[in-house]
Amino acid sequence: MSYTEDITNGASILQQVDVTDIITSLALGIAAAQEKLDDNSIKQLTKLSETEVGDKSLLELGFTPAFYSFDYADVSASISLRMALKKSDEFSLKLSADYKSNADFDKDFFKSLEDKKKKKTRKEFKSVKDISLKAKIESNITLNADSYNMHQEDGTISRVEDFGENVRTNNQEYRVSKEIEEAKEVVNQSSSGVIIRKAGPYITLYIPETPTSSYGLLKLDSVYPTTSASGIDINLNTSKSFKKYGTFNTTFNRAKTENTGTVYGLTEDGFTTDGTTFEKPKIYFGWDKDEFDPTYQEGAVSNATPELSLYLDVLGQVLREDTDSKINIIGYTDGSGDADYNKDLSKRRVDAITRHFFGKISNDPTLKDRIKSALYEGEKLANGATARDENLRYVSIEVISDNDYIFFEGGEINAAQATPNVASTDANKFIVLEDTSAVAPPAIIKFTYGGEEVVIKEAAVDESSKLSSKSLIAGFHHEKVGELSYLLHEESMVNYTVYNSESEELDVTVDGVASAELDKEKTKVFVSETETSKTRLNTSSKEVDGNRTFAVSGSIDFRTSRQFDMSVEGNASLAARMKSVPAPQEFLDYITQVLSNSNSAS
Repeated sequence: MSYTEDITNGASILQQVDVTDIITSLALGIAAAQEKLDDNSIKQLTKLSETEVGDKSLLELGFTPAFYSFDYADVSASISLRMALKKSDEFSLKLSADYKSNADFDKDFFKSLEDKKKKKTRKEFKSVKDISLKAKIESNITLNADSYNMHQEDGTISRVEDFGENVRTNNQEYRVSKEIEEAKEVVNQSSSGVIIRKAGPYITLYIPETPTSSYGLLKLDSVYPTTSASGIDINLNTSKSFKKYGTFNTTFNRAKTENTGTVYGLTEDGFTTDGTTFEKPKIYFGWDKDEFDPTYQEGAVSNATPELSLYLDVLGQVLREDTDSKINIIGYTDGSGDADYNKDLSKRRVDAITRHFFGKISNDPTLKDRIKSALYEGEKLANGATARDENLRYVSIEVISDNDYIFFEGGEINAAQATPNVASTDANKFIVLEDTSAVAPPAIIKFTYGGEEVVIKEAAVDESSKLSSKSLIAGFHHEKVGELSYLLHEESMVNYTVYNSESEELDVTVDGVASAELDKEKTKVFVSETETSKTRLNTSSKEVDGNRTFAVSGSIDFRTSRQFDMSVEGNASLAARMKSVPAPQEFLDYITQVLSNSNSAS
């Protein structure tokens, strides 16, 4: 239903207002005032008749009570009832009441659900459905008779991604997004070197491993001496060295010649293996997907390359060790689908890479402040094309720094002999030097989750072997992605939104029961009503400006007005002129007669 239609319907409700009662009340008020004035006059008369001067009352001496009368009255009244379309309260309150005995879905859940309904990403689809359940709940769902398993995969990412993947594969009309509600604080209490941190809805865990070869990361400032004589000596070991002078390109090639092992360069221009050609490696995504998959490969694009893995490692070390460095993270989609949806999808992809990237760097949450900008470019690269294109679905990370960097792995680099070393105060020095000394397994792997201690390894407890596979550890679903472990608490609420671009029909059953027939007090799966163009309130600011409040006249049928926010604003005015009038002659004659009879009797 369009916004205009809803206003029209609301106005028809309010146009029944009758202000007769208001006018009547004001008129009766004047009559009541006249009655009080008359009563006061009678009291005056009684007082005058009872008060004597000598042997005569004041009334007999000619004093008369004052009588007043309204000879003019103007009554006016106006009332306006202001109506604003409700966006959430009624729906949320109604659902909260329906599920009041269901411990899985509380009022905060429904408030969050209503916030989702306001997103512009939903409005261009013919139908939208929300399905919610906790991470631990397994179920079978049908969408328009197509059957899908939910949460029947082990692991973390696999568990919450499987449903969306199967829906997209089975029917290209569908898109699926997810949001995981998880707000509990995480505090790492593990042995030194273990990195555990909150990463969006997940907890990421990184345990350093023994390097397969020695490596070093060299930082070079932006000043390059012009001659060899004035060049800066860089020593890979006690017998192999090169000079920094000329340009980065020439310096890099000298370093590559001397090391003989793996050498990579990193500047603001990107990553290089020859000092001349620079690239900014891309992290690619499957269609409509928003989780990092290091094994993803489609067509000519692939994340399963040693260059990408090394690039992310080097970039992470630069960010951790060089406090002057920052990064830009930029997300893109192809042109298939709606622009608003694609903008949101590019943001979700940036968020996924951000949490994975920082998961191996440090426990320090302030490192995220080193993101100079996170850009959600959506379908910008598609240039109007609407085809699915794996080449356009990626996130790029680029370093922002005045310094240049050279990474050495294997060959001549010797962590104990390379200079200027990490301890040096020189502007040009190695900021990372590592050898192949064995890294001892951590004695303690634990953290607090919402204040409660979670132990994976400590003294009498050791479940660390489960970190090598998809598993359930201490109430957390676990999966390893690359070198990083992802944990998701089994009580976390996972909210899926299913979008259909072709049909307004989106019927759902849960374990064989139609969603409308679910026992709301016991169900472990929430299914919303289908949102379609017929049920959606179009609140686009292009159609209506301002606060969307309208004044109309009408009486309120509160059975219907629950659809709206109502307020009453009114005013009434009364102008009246009052003048003194003589007492009625008949009344005076009667009083005179009474007094005369009284005197005769005495």
